[in-house]
Amino acid sequence: MIGSYRDRVVVAVGGAAAFAVVVLLVAGGCTSECKAPACGAGQTACGCSCVDLQSDPQNCGGCGWQCVAGASCVAGKCACPGTQTLCGSSCVDLQTNQNNCGTCFHACGAGTCTAGACVCNAGTTDCGGSPACVDLNTNVSNCGACGTQCKTNGVCQTGVCGCSGSYPNECTTACVNFQTDPANCGACGTTCLVNGVCTTGSCGCPASLPTACPNVSPTTCVNLQTDASNCGSCGNACPSGETCQSGSCKANCTTLVCGTSCCDAGATSCCGSQCQVKHDNGLSNSVSQFWFDCVPLQTYDETQAKAAGTAWRDVGTFVPAVCGGSTCIDRTSGGTECARWCFSGPLAGYVFNNPAAGLLCLCPDPTGGNAIYTHAWQ
Repeated sequence: MIGSYRDRVVVAVGGAAAFAVVVLLVAGGCTSECKAPACGAGQTACGCSCVDLQSDPQNCGGCGWQCVAGASCVAGKCACPGTQTLCGSSCVDLQTNQNNCGTCFHACGAGTCTAGACVCNAGTTDCGGSPACVDLNTNVSNCGACGTQCKTNGVCQTGVCGCSGSYPNECTTACVNFQTDPANCGACGTTCLVNGVCTTGSCGCPASLPTACPNVSPTTCVNLQTDASNCGSCGNACPSGETCQSGSCKANCTTLVCGTSCCDAGATSCCGSQCQVKHDNGLSNSVSQFWFDCVPLQTYDETQAKAAGTAWRDVGTFVPAVCGGSTCIDRTSGGTECARWCFSGPLAGYVFNNPAAGLLCLCPDPTGGNAIYTHAWQ
């Protein structure tokens, strides 16, 4: 059987003995498949083998429930041998174990565990913690006497708390460095600006946030090039949906950005600070039916009519045409279809296309019989 496994820990206690941790080991799976065997009385099929769940330390109380090293399986439960006790995932002797002396997790430190009690080495004192045996001359939690705690970042030297090294200056609750500590810059309690730095005992703004903005409470070091709340100048907040880019608020978008606007997908350049105009050729049924330029909508001339035709088919022939008082242009495609865009006179802004008519190009007729094949373009 192919299977996957995960670790699982169970602790059981009964009688005078402490039972060890049982770990269900399921590691990547069997190397070959097998059928569950037929087991005799008192036996259980675990994978490919018959086992006794009452005594098997690899399957103690259930298939895959493995006792820790040194433990045995008694009546389906893992038990530490003799007088040993379960501490975490190990069977230990509380009378002699250096890290579990008298009780679990009570370490002796600089001492030995004898009859369940820590006996401290010469020069150390039992202060009752863990580790129990400490040197009162150097221990920052027990400096000179048990329970005497040195200040944060402090040191204990010959039983006296003090400040030295990287934190040479003493303040009320901690040893600090007046040269670099932004909460104690030059003196205890002298606090630098939010995001500020302390350099040689003087407060300032870092190179990445070079400007101090007093309009922010409290005064804060910011970067006017990128801070959306202080874009270009202190207090100049960008509108929702915009970010600060090079000191200017700009739209936060995935398409082309012109000025502060997100342009339509398909735009390729800006018209000054404005997005290109999106034109519809009147036959739009996909993105390929649009074109972009800097010409205003409803500008009807031959250039725009040809741009509309190119948006329809990018190959073919343009042929001039006249519809009454309107000037138009035809575009053929592959010798099978024709469309006509009018750009002057009363039909300016209309296009005719009937896919079923083949190369027959008729005049746009917004109100007559060809109205269904007549569309507006711009």
